[in-house]
Amino acid sequence: MISFKLANKKIENNIILLIFLNIYLFLYAIDVYGISLPFDPALGRTLIFYIIFAYTIGKVIFRPQINMLEIALILYSFIVVVGQFVNGLFTFSKAANDLFFPLILFAFTRFFYGNNEKKIQKAIVCESAFLILFFSLFIYASFSMKLRYGMYLNSSYYCALLLPFVLCISKTWVRNILILLCLIPSVLSFKRGAYLSVILGVIIYFIAIRKSDDFKSNKKKYVIWGIAAAAGIAIVMIYMNQRLNINMIERLMAVSDDGGAGRIDLIKGMLSLLSNNSAKGFIIGHGSFTSSKYLGSSSHNDFLEMLWSYGILGFISYLFILLFLFRKCKELKKNNDDYYAPCLVAIVQFIVCSMVSQLVFVPTYVAFLLVFFSMVSFIPQKQSGNKQTAYIR
Repeated sequence: MISFKLANKKIENNIILLIFLNIYLFLYAIDVYGISLPFDPALGRTLIFYIIFAYTIGKVIFRPQINMLEIALILYSFIVVVGQFVNGLFTFSKAANDLFFPLILFAFTRFFYGNNEKKIQKAIVCESAFLILFFSLFIYASFSMKLRYGMYLNSSYYCALLLPFVLCISKTWVRNILILLCLIPSVLSFKRGAYLSVILGVIIYFIAIRKSDDFKSNKKKYVIWGIAAAAGIAIVMIYMNQRLNINMIERLMAVSDDGGAGRIDLIKGMLSLLSNNSAKGFIIGHGSFTSSKYLGSSSHNDFLEMLWSYGILGFISYLFILLFLFRKCKELKKNNDDYYAPCLVAIVQFIVCSMVSQLVFVPTYVAFLLVFFSMVSFIPQKQSGNKQTAYIR
């Protein structure tokens, strides 16, 4: 166990790539909020994207051996690019957008390959620190800039999807405060995907650890913090209902006529498109975001969008990637590893957000889950079965 603190103020080289990725996401959020910088945020993001790309190529050159996950990512990327050419959609910017998902997962599997406990701990501290930064930025935009448009509301996902890292902190009061930082933006933005992913994630986490010694010995603390968190959420909901005229419960229940897309109608429309698909579209797809030409919007369901955009070939390679993540989570459970519960939460969040919103197709906050999956994919075997080494407190 080590103390939860940034004892070493000097940023060490082994987490520089992670710092770059967080800066990339921070610049994206800055751009969405319309906050001016002395340079173009898009230029900064492009530069960081190619740094990550160059890092990945360099790692492949120096360690050409690839595993099954990387083979699936390469196949997925190949299908995406071929589909762009076949459909006449290829541009470098579109390729960068569509390849963000496989690139980040591939880059960080190389980043964490052969890692040690110290590197994992630094990654968790790094992401927890950036959670505070993203939360502060969201609150500033909410109350100082009073932004209420779509892209701003989606920025609540930046905080929500950092939850798995937060759950790797065993010091109860630190972890619980950071959990609230993950949840509050989701409540304030009334984004159901983000809100449900955090709520379900926390519930799944406590179910997964209910038999652990830590939970049994601190059950009263967990109950007190749970009551405090529920009271805080209730206060926020009352404020939203009275001051902003937003009823969060009604919004959670209003799926078919939510004004933000009419999710059920969009899914029905997408199923209709798929049932009348051409042979070429069935095999290689039509390209990302092309469904909006027929539906007026995307279906807000990554699985249906994947089948439409990249065809059955892309869909199968995508499912293989998800299967690898499920298998890794199963291995962690078998080894009684502390990372099992946070990994399970990450999978739950990934599926929830993919089912009710867009995650894979948006080259931003999905990166947090991808980094976490990469991190747990190469946990040193010596940690398996040790209930202490995986956590920071």
